[in-house]
Amino acid sequence: MFRKKLPAAAAMLSNIFNYISMAALFLVAAILFLDIALRLAAEISILGTYEIIEMGMIVVIFAALAHTQFLKGHVRVTMLVEKFPPGVKRWIDGFLLTITAAVCAVVTYASFVQAHVYYEKQATTAVLKMPYYPFAYTLAMGLTLLTIAFFLDAVASFSSDNRTPPHLN
Repeated sequence: MFRKKLPAAAAMLSNIFNYISMAALFLVAAILFLDIALRLAAEISILGTYEIIEMGMIVVIFAALAHTQFLKGHVRVTMLVEKFPPGVKRWIDGFLLTITAAVCAVVTYASFVQAHVYYEKQATTAVLKMPYYPFAYTLAMGLTLLTIAFFLDAVASFSSDNRTPPHLN
């Protein structure tokens, strides 16, 4: 039961985060377009455009990472591994995904710690005084989902069904 519900819930959450990422990308692009158009047409600049885009890109990137992993969209270098038999490929993939999940878990923990520091200190951007912590928590939550995706892929690679994952064929 756990083995079926966790991947489904994580995939659903990553899908929601992906939509948030798309909305953030649209807003970043619209603000950038407006800033450039207003500069050219009326020599007016939108205050804090750089900060808005900077914070928006955090949402764009980290909200989409897990979804990309669930779709197997991340780049994989398989020059060496492709020469091995399918069973060895699975174990190497599982081992590397386990290491990747562990490193991501450490980075995720550090991200939550840093987000809490931003919250405690009420750190803000210089011009618009936007608080950093919502964006830092978004980054940390995106990394959490990515860590879960790596962990689930590692478990799938180690599963005993002897099927080679599609990205290893």
